[in-house]
Amino acid sequence: MKKPELWIGARGWRHASWVGDFYPDDMPQEWWLAYYSNEFDAVLVPWAYLQDMQSDALQTWLDDTDENFAFFVELPLSASKKHVSIILDAFKPRLGGILLNQITTAAEVTANVKAATDWIENAKQYAPIAVAWDCIQAGNSLLSQRHQLGCYWRPEEHELHECGGSLGIAELNSISSHDPKSLKNLLEHCRSVLGPSTISLFFGGDSPSIDEMRNAIMILQMLG
Repeated sequence: MKKPELWIGARGWRHASWVGDFYPDDMPQEWWLAYYSNEFDAVLVPWAYLQDMQSDALQTWLDDTDENFAFFVELPLSASKKHVSIILDAFKPRLGGILLNQITTAAEVTANVKAATDWIENAKQYAPIAVAWDCIQAGNSLLSQRHQLGCYWRPEEHELHECGGSLGIAELNSISSHDPKSLKNLLEHCRSVLGPSTISLFFGGDSPSIDEMRNAIMILQMLG
């Protein structure tokens, strides 16, 4: 899988608001991922897509996309290690990274350090892991030091000044609009904190803007 300097995509691809605007009106939903992957090279797969999926269904997603298309997966600590392994085994050939989400405080991890450690050690065999910046700011050694985890942050809420670990994931909320100038500034900032990390920019919310995603890709190409 070819890795670009910056991955750009959306959180999920099952957005009804894209029908008519991006997806043709008469296109079956099972074709949406293949259509999406023709234009964008990565997607952040929400946990809601994964919690009931089996490996054969996940393999269909790989079959529907190009070998250079990357899947970033959102997983909670509450997911069983067995289910996590099934998901990560399926995606392994094209797994870009793991978002360890649904943790709001360091205390949620330190309350059961052994279970968290086992989970993280199992998952990081497959791909780099990013965890919410708020947790790292809380100074939790399990997250920020022992496992050298990367950062997940929302640029509308705070600015990242450095990216530890080997993975950074930024997610923009669709509630806010992002003009070309703000996208340019964000992309330049992502590149400035890149270091040895892989940075991914995903457009999230209920209705990610296809136009903004296209603008971000065009601006990144212009930045060279």
